Amino acid sequence: MWKKLCTTYLAVLDDLHARATAAALRVSLCGSDTLLLEGLLKKQIDGREYEDKVTRLAAVMGMRADDLAELLWLGRLIEEQVNHGSNQGQDVEHSG
Repeated sequence: MWKKLCTTYLAVLDDLHARATAAALRVSLCGSDTLLLEGLLKKQIDGREYEDKVTRLAAVMGMRADDLAELLWLGRLIEEQVNHGSNQGQDVEHSG
């Protein structure tokens, strides 16, 4: 009896045609922008590094200005939430 070989792969694709082909083949995929967002969420990079790399990525890919603005906004939102969550539970000093 043959056993089904199940292996998980992730394709990092920034090319529109390659993304369409991968989707048709049901291959899990993400773009460089998604990897940068995940790095920010997992605290593997900080907000400044995220913004620098997303801005460079946008220049290389010829990204539209509104798409870049959305990624920058999303990054700031994530960083705010990540930092807010890490500050919870810390003692706050009260003056007076």
